[in-house]
Parts: sequence; structure tokens; C-alpha cells
Amino acid sequence: MTTYLALADSLEVDVRKAVPGSRVPSEHELVDLHGISRLTARAALQELERRHLVRRVRGAGTFVARRIEYRIAADTPPSWSETVRRAGGVPRNELLATEVVAADGEVADALGLAPGAPVVRVDRRGWVDGEQAGISSSHFPADRFTDLPAQLVAGDGCADGTTCDTSNGIETSSRHADSASLYTTLVEHYRVSPRRAWSTAELDVLAPEAASLLGLSGRPLAWWLLSCNHDGEGRPIEFARSWLRTDVFKVVFRLEAAS
Repeated sequence: MTTYLALADSLEVDVRKAVPGSRVPSEHELVDLHGISRLTARAALQELERRHLVRRVRGAGTFVARRIEYRIAADTPPSWSETVRRAGGVPRNELLATEVVAADGEVADALGLAPGAPVVRVDRRGWVDGEQAGISSSHFPADRFTDLPAQLVAGDGCADGTTCDTSNGIETSSRHADSASLYTTLVEHYRVSPRRAWSTAELDVLAPEAASLLGLSGRPLAWWLLSCNHDGEGRPIEFARSWLRTDVFKVVFRLEAAS
């Protein structure tokens, strides 16, 4: 076996037992411990990083990574915040932009609307333990959720302290603001209990804009999720497109046989 892979496999055993955030031996320390070249030590740490077992922080060192489970199942609520909490993380939602747009073919098909019908689009960024972890663009039938953007804005103002323009119930500002939980807003304000209709997930290359929003350099692979939720009575209420960082999340589907 290639030397760096053998070293990476050996280090992986210890890394999986370590507490997330623990420091991993540096390249220099690995050279001294194992009598290897600096290039071999660097390649081994890069291999562990590709396996999402460690994170290398420029100027600080290499640390044991923490990946949490993003579980998609029929018995779990379709909620970013609740999913993160159940996995042991601390969630935060950030409202990026909202607007009324014409539904494209994919959105219209998922929501049972005519192509071009008005939908409320809500763009958000999700944080886990203070780190940018995912972005999403959710679409809702405009006739039923006209005032949704106003309900999501935390407090009376936007991130810059000014009052958001919510004329006609639609906030079209692109200024960033912390927002309430989308799931909680649907339950408490609209009195609906969102349930999963279907979800898909695949690994794909991040678009440049998405990579920038997630604080990533280059165009790494990320989880690309599509999901549709209904209101408990079978009526579609939300279609979402999302990116999740692979170094933060393990996407897990739980399937059960129909009774």
C-alpha cells in the first residue's frame, strides 16, 4: 500500500475515537513520529481531509472534524432547525432574500401549479454551531403564503437595523437578517403541519455563487437536495432546492416498508 494511505488508515483509527475539535498531529510531528517525509505526512492529512475526518485550518493546525447526521425520514419533521438539533448541533437561520417569482416547470410540477403561476421564493442560509453549513431556496404558492416573508423576519428590522420594506406583505430586500424557523412559522402562523411528500439527494459540484455563500473556495462537491412537503391533507405547500456541505453533514435516508 502507498505509504501515505497506510499512514492515513492508521491515523483514522485514532481520529474516529477522538473528541471533535481535538488537535491532530501536525505534518512536522508526523515526520518525527513515523520517520517519513514531509510530503508523505502532508498527503496523509489531505487524505483524512478528503474523508471528512479532519479539518485543516490555515495558521492553526488540523483538528478532528464533526459531521452531524442530516436525517430524512417519514417520521421526522421537514425542519432544518429540528434536524440539526436532533443531531446535537446548534442551528441558526439567515434570511438572504425573498420575492414573488413565476414558477418554473419544476416548481410548478411539484406544487401542482400552472407554469408561470406566482410563488413566494424564500432564500436562506443555515448555520450549524456558528459555521455556514447550507443554503436553500424554498417556493410556496403565493395565494396561500403571501405574508410569509414578513413572518420570517426576526423582530422589526433587517440586519442593518433599518425597517424592511414589506409592502403588500412581500419583503424584497436582499439585506441579510436572522429569521425565525420556517417550519415553526408554518405551524404557528398558518396552522399547517408540514410533512414530507418526497426528497432526493445526490452529490454534485457547487456552483460558484453557492460556494461563495457557504464560504468555500473552489467548487467542491456538496449535497444537492430536492424536497417537496405537503400540509398533512395532501396539498403541496413547499418545494425546496438546497445545498449542504459534505464536511458538515452526513445525509441519511431512513426508509420503512408501507404497512
